[in-house]
Amino acid sequence: MTIVEELNQEYGEIIAVKFLSYYKYCFRLEIQTTKGIYEMRTGGDRDDIYRYDPLDLDWGEHYCGARVQEIKEIKTFIT
Repeated sequence: MTIVEELNQEYGEIIAVKFLSYYKYCFRLEIQTTKGIYEMRTGGDRDDIYRYDPLDLDWGEHYCGARVQEIKEIKTFIT
C-alpha cells in the first residue's frame, strides 16, 4: 500500500483545500475530505511575533519579499 493510499484510508479522499493564514513561514490549510475537515500547519515558528492573515496582509509591505512570493505560490498550488 502506498502512502497516498494509507492517507486516503485514514483521512478520506481530498475534496477541497482552503488557505487559512500565514504565520511567518507557517501556513495553515483547511483540508476537507470524505471523512471530515482537518487543519494542517506546515513549517514556521508559532511563537514568532510576526503574524499574517491572507485577508489582512499588507502586500505593499512585502512587495519584493520572499514571503509574498511563497504565499502566491501556495495559493496557486492549491487552487
